[in-house]
Amino acid sequence: MSKFGVMGSKPGNLEHPHYIAVSNTNRVIVSDSNNHRIQIFDVNGKVLTTFGSEGTDAGQFKFPRGVSVDEKGYIYVADSGNNRIQIFN
Repeated sequence: MSKFGVMGSKPGNLEHPHYIAVSNTNRVIVSDSNNHRIQIFDVNGKVLTTFGSEGTDAGQFKFPRGVSVDEKGYIYVADSGNNRIQIFN
């Protein structure tokens, strides 16, 4: 068993992680809901990238929840507070 993440707002920290998806390239994609962002980790918990901030513009979130990834690597995010789905490649 292993684990990663602690409460906070720095890269790698999480505040109310809601959903995860694992890509076919072993990326762990996490909706970090209360930080209004998406974080992508490797399978060992190392942060690969973080994107998003609170807001209503494209690429911004308000409490992102569900997250999914397809076979081409597109990331689908249920941006719950903005009542929309956003798609990233």
